[in-house]
Amino acid sequence: FTAVRQRNATIQLQEIQLLAKSDGLLLRVAGVSNPLGTSPANHPPANLIDGDLTSPRSKWIDRAMASTGRSTLILHLDDPQVVGAYQIFTANDNPSRDPTAWTVHASSGHDWLLLDEQQGAMPPFARYAA
Repeated sequence: FTAVRQRNATIQLQEIQLLAKSDGLLLRVAGVSNPLGTSPANHPPANLIDGDLTSPRSKWIDRAMASTGRSTLILHLDDPQVVGAYQIFTANDNPSRDPTAWTVHASSGHDWLLLDEQQGAMPPFARYAA
């Protein structure tokens, strides 16, 4: 992530979902990390993959985004899969923290492939929305 709705703000999301290219079904994400991120203990990256789309206590926050201007998430799948789509969900409050620019990459274990790039995205003002 490289931008949020309001400059110099932290970033937050409720959930991230990856969908299989083969059938569009939700892929199981085994783990997620936020290298160089700074999250409150009650809003860690693991909240992004817990399946909870409606609880304020289940969001992820990275405070480092406010000072560094970027935040990286690495999602690990149980098994190698081809990702066909993804969804990111807004958290319960503070639309200024919604991401507006990001890139999505995938790795086969060796090389990284750019899957998507968004600049100037307009996330919904609705909360808990994709």
